[in-house]
Amino acid sequence: MIKTSKCPRTSANNSNGSIHVVVSCVIVIFLVVLLVIIFVLGSFKKVDSEKVVQTSDPEYVLVEPFGDKSQALDDNLAKKNNETNSNPDAESKPDDVEQEELRLIYERQLREEAEKLRGAIEEEERFIPLVGSNDKLVQLHPKDRIWLEREVGAVVITGRVVLREGMLELFACKTNSKEHESIVSIRVMPELIHAALLAVGAENGKPVQMKPEFVAPSGDEVEVRVKWRDKDGQIKESTAQDWIWDSANSKEDDKKPMKTNWVFTGSQQYKDEEGNDHYLANETGELFGVSNFVGSILDIPIQSSADNDKLLFSCFTEKIPPIGTLVTIILKPIKNK
Repeated sequence: MIKTSKCPRTSANNSNGSIHVVVSCVIVIFLVVLLVIIFVLGSFKKVDSEKVVQTSDPEYVLVEPFGDKSQALDDNLAKKNNETNSNPDAESKPDDVEQEELRLIYERQLREEAEKLRGAIEEEERFIPLVGSNDKLVQLHPKDRIWLEREVGAVVITGRVVLREGMLELFACKTNSKEHESIVSIRVMPELIHAALLAVGAENGKPVQMKPEFVAPSGDEVEVRVKWRDKDGQIKESTAQDWIWDSANSKEDDKKPMKTNWVFTGSQQYKDEEGNDHYLANETGELFGVSNFVGSILDIPIQSSADNDKLLFSCFTEKIPPIGTLVTIILKPIKNK
């Protein structure tokens, strides 16, 4: 009886121990699996957030946090191309050669222009004014081509024909200023022309006033004559007005020259903010106008617009000698006649 009663109690204890062992093992396995899952998920998340992109070129590996793969590849290829182009031994050589050729062409053009300019200046310096007696001329400046002819009360200047066709705003301009709208260019400082006219007795008035209302230019009237040599070497002479077609008042088949005389307005003068004096014609190049300008030394005492659609005067082409012809311009106050 005693043995029989002990056996059941022993079996129950063994069963309970086995259950505890199994439960412990399951818990351990669960924890291990859980740790593995956490580790794996963490690795996946890291790879997904960085998106490592391998390009076709093993030299470049792009890591972009949340970028587009195609954009990464485009950027990589662009980087490669830039490096290729920046290589001095690569395809840039033909461009370098072309740039060098262009530079040489540009430098040659500059030399040719400089030589042409020197030739023109030398030709003008050799040109003897076409007046009766040159020994009576008094040159006002050692370089500028301007003289006084005191006996007759005239100013003598040399210039060059630069325009034979088209509308006009000026008869004469300072060289390298408004040749596209002037018949003659003059390589003389404008303020010297003003001083010369004063020296022969001309009195300047006032430049044109446009606002608030038009007030015509004023001053002593000045005759402007031109002398030149034709293709046969013969000296020709005419008034400057004969070279100017009054296209507002005559037709192409019956051209009439400008009749209005110029008046000695004297260019506008002003002071800058620092108190320095300025003579406007020195800056604008406007010498003898056929449109009204406050900068002109000689202007016409009628209202004459500078607007392209309102220009009154044009080149009288048939009467103007060839482009490049050297001319002598004689300015004489009409009161000296």
